[in-house]
Parts: sequence; structure tokens; C-alpha cells
Amino acid sequence: MGRAIAAMAVFVLVGSGCRPQEPEGGGPGERSPAPAPRPMASPAPERRPPLGEIRVRRQLVAMLEQPLAMAIRAGDDALFVAERTGRVRAVRDGAVAPIIDLSS
Repeated sequence: MGRAIAAMAVFVLVGSGCRPQEPEGGGPGERSPAPAPRPMASPAPERRPPLGEIRVRRQLVAMLEQPLAMAIRAGDDALFVAERTGRVRAVRDGAVAPIIDLSS
């Protein structure tokens, strides 16, 4: 559960700094966007508490430089984060370890 919350927090922080790229051009030969997927039926939601009762707190997990993407691997507790600088780092239990450095 803690790993999922940490992954969600990193995802939110990474996503908040990303902006969608606008397609360039639009000339002949370019594909039109795929149609939007139809919503799937979901099971009935469980009783949810009123929004006023929900409390959220932030917790610093790691200091990263311009994170772009995050991934996890089955059987590994680490969160793998790609940075704009060209580095990939693993975050395990609050410790950041370098995996690969392509910055040069």
C-alpha cells in the first residue's frame, strides 16, 4: 500500500510539470487522432466518505532533477525515474541510487 501511494505521489508530481505537445503541421500523410475509447462499465462504487472528511498529507520521498517518467518492475520495490538530464535513478525506501547516466 505504501509503495502504491508513493508511486501515485511521484506520478502526480511528474505529471504536474508535463505539458502535452501540440502536433506539428497537419499536412497530408499524417494520421488523424485515434477515436476516444468508450467508457467501460464499472462495478458499483463502495460507500465513499464526504470530501470534507478526506485528509491528505504530503511526504518528501526523494529529490530528483526534472523527472519525466516513472516505472516499476514486478518483484522489485524500487521506483525507476527517468530525468530530463539523461539519468535514470532507482528510489528504494527513500534512498536514490543511480542506474544509468546518459547525460554526456
